[in-house]
Amino acid sequence: MRILWHSTAPWQPTGYGTQTALWSRWLRDQGHDVALSAYYGSQGRTTEWEGMTVYASPMEANPDAIVMGHARRHRADLIILLCDVWILDPWRFDGPTPVLAWIPIDVTPLSIGDTNFVTQGPPNIRALAMSAHGAEQLAAAGVKPLSILPHGIDTQVFAPDPRRGELRAAFGITSGQFAVGMNFNNIDPYRKAAAEQLRGFAEFHRRRPESVLFVHSMAQVRGSLDLETVVRTLGIVDAVRFCDQYRMRAGDYSEADMVRWYNAMDVVLNATRGEGFGIPAIEAQACGTPVILSRNTTGPQLCGSSSLLVDTVPMYNPSHNSWWSTPIVSQISKALASIRLAGTNPTARRKARDFALQYDYRRIGPAWTEILSAAVE
Repeated sequence: MRILWHSTAPWQPTGYGTQTALWSRWLRDQGHDVALSAYYGSQGRTTEWEGMTVYASPMEANPDAIVMGHARRHRADLIILLCDVWILDPWRFDGPTPVLAWIPIDVTPLSIGDTNFVTQGPPNIRALAMSAHGAEQLAAAGVKPLSILPHGIDTQVFAPDPRRGELRAAFGITSGQFAVGMNFNNIDPYRKAAAEQLRGFAEFHRRRPESVLFVHSMAQVRGSLDLETVVRTLGIVDAVRFCDQYRMRAGDYSEADMVRWYNAMDVVLNATRGEGFGIPAIEAQACGTPVILSRNTTGPQLCGSSSLLVDTVPMYNPSHNSWWSTPIVSQISKALASIRLAGTNPTARRKARDFALQYDYRRIGPAWTEILSAAVE
C-alpha cells in the first residue's frame, strides 16, 4: 500500500515527531511504500529520511491543499493524519483516496472543530482514536472510531538503567535528595498546567527542602510561559534546574539522554489540563519512574499502580468551545509527599516498568494490519 503520513517531521523530538519516526519505520518494514508530509520541522524543501521522501508542508493557510498535492504526487492509496484536524477543511480531502484521522482529543466533550471534521466532511474520512477517552468522546459525538490505537514507545530503549546511582550523581543529585522531573513542550501558557505544577512543587518543597526539580523544557518562549519568572515568583530558584537551553532549542537531546534523565528522577510530574495521549508518562514508567497525572482525559489510562492521579477542576477552553480541567495544586503537593514517603522502592519501580510494557510498539504494531485494511475498504 502507498501511504502518505501527515504529521511532524520524524526528526523532531516531540510526541508527534517520535510517533512519526516509530510508525513510518514500522509500516515501511511491513512492506508499505511510505512518504511523509511534515507540517512542522521541514519547511522550505522536500528531502529524504531513512529512505522515505519527506515533503515540506509549511504551516500556512490551507495546509490541507498542500497535503492533497503530496498525496497525488505520491499516488497514495491512503492518507494518515496525525495532527490537530480542527485546523483543516475536511472537504479539501473529498475524493477517492481514503483518509484516516488519528485524532488527539484533549478536551471533554469533543471540540467543535474536531466534530465538524469527522461528522460534516466527506465519507472517505475515518477516525482512529488514540485513547479510551478519545474513543468515548467520538462516540458521544455520534462517530464510531475505526479502532483505538495507542501511541507506542520502544521499551528496549526506554528501560531501567542499573547505574541509576551514577546517573543521579552525574545530574548533581546528592544522597538524600528527592528528584522531581517535568518534561513538556512549552508552546502555550495553559494546556500543560506548568504554573500549577510548579506551584505544587513549591508547596511540597517548603516542607521538604531536600527536594529538587529538573525541568526539561524551554524556559522562555514568546507567546507562552516565562518559566524562570514563574519560578522566581514562587521563591524556588535554588531548587529548580533547567536543562541546557541551547541544547534544548537546537534539538540536541537524544532518546539516550532522556532515558538517563528519566532514570535519575524519583518521580515525573505530568499533571496537565488534558492530553491527546501523553507519551512522557509512558516513557518515565518504562524506565521504572512513577508519574503524577491528572484525573482527566488520558491520565487514568496511563497511570500504573505505582503512579498517582490528582483531581482537577473544570476550565473552559474557548479555542475549542469545550473543557479542559486544571489540576488542584494542593493535591500535586500531597502526591509528591506520598511518593517521597514511599521512598525508592524497587518493587514500585518494577511495577511501573511492567505497566508500561503494554505500550511497546512491538505489541501495538500488529494492529496496523487490520486498521489499514479497514481504512481502505
